[in-house]
Amino acid sequence: MKEVNYGSNVTTHYTSSVKDGKAVLRAEASQGSYNGYDANKETTFIVNVSKKPTALTGKVGSSKVELKEVKSQEEFDNATGNVYFYNKEPNLNKFATEGSEFAKTEIKTTPKLYVKFEKTNVSSNGIELTVDGFVNDGNLDKDELNENLQTPANFKADEENITPTTIPLKWDAVSDATEYEVETDGMIQSGITETSYTHTDLEYHSKHTYRVRSRNKDGYSKWSDPIEVESALDPYRNVPKDIKVSWDYGDAWGKLSNILDFDYGTFFHSTNSVTEDQGLIYDLKKVYDLERIDYTPRSDNKGNGTVQRMDVYTSIDGVNWTLSYDSSKQKSDWTYSKDMSDLDTKTIDMTGTSARYIKYVVKKSNGGFFSPQNFNHIL
Repeated sequence: MKEVNYGSNVTTHYTSSVKDGKAVLRAEASQGSYNGYDANKETTFIVNVSKKPTALTGKVGSSKVELKEVKSQEEFDNATGNVYFYNKEPNLNKFATEGSEFAKTEIKTTPKLYVKFEKTNVSSNGIELTVDGFVNDGNLDKDELNENLQTPANFKADEENITPTTIPLKWDAVSDATEYEVETDGMIQSGITETSYTHTDLEYHSKHTYRVRSRNKDGYSKWSDPIEVESALDPYRNVPKDIKVSWDYGDAWGKLSNILDFDYGTFFHSTNSVTEDQGLIYDLKKVYDLERIDYTPRSDNKGNGTVQRMDVYTSIDGVNWTLSYDSSKQKSDWTYSKDMSDLDTKTIDMTGTSARYIKYVVKKSNGGFFSPQNFNHIL
């Protein structure tokens, strides 16, 4: 069994067992959370096998899911979930520079079964994969130093794409490597076939140490020199925290408190369709000079209650209100991507506006309801 820690707040426990030709692999429901953590994730298993299994069974939480076989590695990589592919001879050289001599080189490895489960709330649901007809004859790579295998060169962070919760790493390909291993804060991440790896679910503005090495059937290379990298600053550092929000029209489909938890996996949802005399009011507790407001819609499906037009009123005393953003002046309705990993945050310029109270009035939305994930008031 293996335990993987994401930062210091989220832990996922993995187990596996094999008996009478049946392998059962489990990723238990993740434990813990932190501000900004999105528990809605895909789960992928890569299983070393010696031949194609006879049957696969999947389970998400207590529900069985049907796993569909796809015909190629490319189709598997592009699929959104609940698929599998048996690759008899995986070619690990997928990321060489196009047109280079090295791009013509195939790096074959032992057969692997790739299984991908679609996005689900991994804090609520464990994932289980049962493999019938499981065979692994033990023809495994050596687990020892291979003096002839080069250490990956130019190991570094992709600085332009570091976020508050992720650090992407990259390195040069090693010609005779079949995979790579990255050590993240002392824990080894194995089975990496690309020349990149992203350390995810980190605490904001936290420091992490990394090394990389290459592997093939004859063992592993020496580790690279360690590098220390820091994730980006707290995106909410300029957002007032001690605030109050009020809504007098019901929240049966998503609690009002969700709008203040900085969690991209939750959202507020009005009980009924809303009218123009109903306002969601924030009390920032004191007067601030605002720079902008970021509105993020619900991320589960961007469906019912997702806003297309919304007026914003501001006030110093909570009695006298000024229309600070008039949505009728928008050139068009807000639109949203079908990609649920895209937060689709909409930004409202508030430069030159001072306010303690902010009121949101929906003018147009999907289904006429109101279901924001959160509003961030940037100072």
